[in-house]
Formats: sequence, C-alpha cells, structure tokens
Amino acid sequence: MLFSIFSTAAAMVSTRGSKGNRKIDEMLEKTGGERHDLEDGEAQSKGTAGHAKDDRIESDEAANRTKAKKRSEPETTRKEECASSKRSKIEEDDAKLMAKVKPGDEEGDGGEEGVKWKVLERGHIFYFYRPKVQPADGAEAGKATESIDGVQSTHMLLLPKASESPTTPVSVEGQGQDKFQKPSATSGELARRQGVGYRLIRLGKKRMPAPEAAVARGLEPGGVGGDSQEAIWACVSDIGPDPGTLSGEMGEKRYSTRTRGDRLVAPSRAVGRGHYLISVSLRDPPSSKQVRLSYALSHPSEAQMGSVQEELGLEQESSVILQMRNPTTTDGSIGLESADRVKMNQGELDQTFGGSAGSQGATNYARPEDLSLLDREGVELLMIRERIQAQHSLKTGAGDSQGKALQTAAKADGKRLSVVDVLEELQLSAEENPPQALEGQWI
Repeated sequence: MLFSIFSTAAAMVSTRGSKGNRKIDEMLEKTGGERHDLEDGEAQSKGTAGHAKDDRIESDEAANRTKAKKRSEPETTRKEECASSKRSKIEEDDAKLMAKVKPGDEEGDGGEEGVKWKVLERGHIFYFYRPKVQPADGAEAGKATESIDGVQSTHMLLLPKASESPTTPVSVEGQGQDKFQKPSATSGELARRQGVGYRLIRLGKKRMPAPEAAVARGLEPGGVGGDSQEAIWACVSDIGPDPGTLSGEMGEKRYSTRTRGDRLVAPSRAVGRGHYLISVSLRDPPSSKQVRLSYALSHPSEAQMGSVQEELGLEQESSVILQMRNPTTTDGSIGLESADRVKMNQGELDQTFGGSAGSQGATNYARPEDLSLLDREGVELLMIRERIQAQHSLKTGAGDSQGKALQTAAKADGKRLSVVDVLEELQLSAEENPPQALEGQWI
C-alpha cells in the first residue's frame, strides 16, 4: 500500500514538468476546477500583459519619435517662435508706456507760452547705414567702415503704432491681400488696400540734419539759413504692411560686373533705435504752424553714443521740422526724377500746395498735416533742424508730458532690450546684421 502511494505520487510529479504546473495542480486540488480552464486563463492573462507591454513599447516609441522630431526641427524655427514672443511682449509694454500719448491729444509746451502741440502719430524709429560697395575678394573685401565717407546710404525707418492716418498702422484685414499683384505704392493705392506697417525714408546727405555738429567740425551746414539751421533732403523710398519683409533687403548681396569683377554689398547696420512722435504746433496764424518729427533713442544709451551717431547726425533726443515737396515742381537740380515722384491728383495738390507748381498761389513746399500723404513711395521731404533747438524746448517738439512719455519709454526700452532684441524686432539677426553700431562703434 505504501509503495503504491509513493508510486502514484512519483507518477504525478513526473507528469508536472514545472513549478507553474505544480501551482496549477495545487489550485485544482483546492477548487476542484478543470485544468484546461486555468491554463486558458493563465494564457489569457499572459496575453493581456503582453499586449500591455506592447502598448507601452508603442507609447515609448511614439514619445521617442516626438522627441526626435523636435530635435530634427530647424533651430531657426524655434528661434523665430521665441523672437515672435519677444516682439509681442515689446508691443504690450510699449502700449502701456505710451498709453498717455494718443493721436489727437493736445498739450501745451512749457517752453513756448500759449503754443499747443497735437499728436498725429507715434511709433518706433530705427536708423540704418549700409557700407559702400566693395570687391567681393581680396584685401578690401569685408573692410570695416570707419567714417561717413565709407557709407553708401543711410535710412530712417518708421514703424507706426498709432496714427491719425486712415491707412496707418496696418489693419488685420489688409494683411495678406494682393499677394500676386502689388498695387501702386506711389499713388496711395497700396496703402489704402493693405495698410502701412512701415515707411523707409532715405536720407539725402546720408545723415540727419545737425547744424551744431557741422559747425563743431568746421563745416558749413547745408540748406538755407546760414549756420542757424540745416535742411536735408529725404524721400520715402519704400512702404509696406509688414516690416519683417525688409530683412531680406537689409542682408548681404553679391553681384558681378564685366569691368570690376565680383562686388560685395555689405549688410545694413542698425545705428539707432527708439520712439518717435509726429506732431503739429497749433499756432496762429495757421501759416506759422510746424509739423515735427521728434524722437528719443533707446539704443545706444547716452554713455554709448559714439562717433558713428555723431557723424550721422543722431542725438539722444531731437526733433526736425518736416516739409513736403510739391511733386509737380520743375526744379530737377535735386531730388527724384519726375517719373519716380509720388502721384497726387489735382484735388490733393490744391489742398496741400494750393495747386500745381507754377500756378498762382501754389507753393513748392507744405506741411504734411495729412499723414496719409506720407504713406506713399516717392514722397520728397525736407528735414530742417535749427541750432536753437539744442537749448530750447523745441528739442522734443511736443507737449510737456508728451515729451516726457517719449523719453521714459526710450529709457525703459534701453534697460530691458538688448541689441539682439532690437534686431529681432525686425526679424534681423546679429550674425547677418552686425550690431556693434548700436553700441557706438563703426563696423
């Protein structure tokens, strides 16, 4: 009997080949269940665990693919997103800083008794210069600019943020229209249909008017008035809804000539950035009114202003009288060819200049109180600066609190924005457009 029991036990052990099977048999003995039911359940359990494991693997693989995709994204894309966020923050802060300065506001100037200034427009202002064309190869290639003599051109860029002009600043509705056929920019059609987000103004003498600086250097100021003032010709060379489109135009360019070989056009250099106002003085008689562009620089700081700013006629804060030239004038000794000038209809000529040039009562220059007239390419301007402005309240060309708001906004931007931030406002980069001029250095 005892032998029979051990033989049966041995046979049972031999039929179980694993620890798992022994466990199943123990459970069978306790529950009285069928072995194949538990084996199927265990298999199902293992299958479910296997699927869960496969799901985790797929999830991990998907996460890894997402990470790999992010790593594979161009670095420039992430930089652009960051720069766009910074530009939005600048816009928000700017709106807060300049909240008290709105187009249409009128305020007295403490320096001129009884004179009020009406704000027509406010925004951001930039100054750029481009070095003269150089050989693309050899010792002269990439040579740094050392003075205004090495400058090819200088531009002032206005980015309107609030204006009395019905076509400025650019409207959301106007963005993206007419992508394939650009409307006329000289007649005002482009501005009416798309809005104006920027005005690029070319400075005729490659600098702003600065009679006191000219006299200090032993030079004769340009224009009428002897050494008491200086008048500089300028023109609106480009307008458009999106200032970001200028980045391509401000980059390096190369071309070839038959006689001089390969030539290099170096990228533009930012030399100043700040806030501006365009305002009109409400004097009597109306003929004594003045329209002024006033600015305060955030960059460079006062401590960093260098010879590059001095030679280009820039100050920490200043203003110039604006006069618009009659496009029908026949004097071709200065300015644009008649075909390149702004197009104005007879009604606009009559209202602004009293008629076409040469007609009775017409003038060759007038105040641009209607700022929509500046929202066109080919507008010719005179920028006039008087020496007396260095000591007078006309240095800012605005009411007391208006001028202070302009200065406060510029100083705040000087503290919170780096030169790289300044370039990124226009979707430029320090690699493409060297920023050293914003710190007072020729480059």
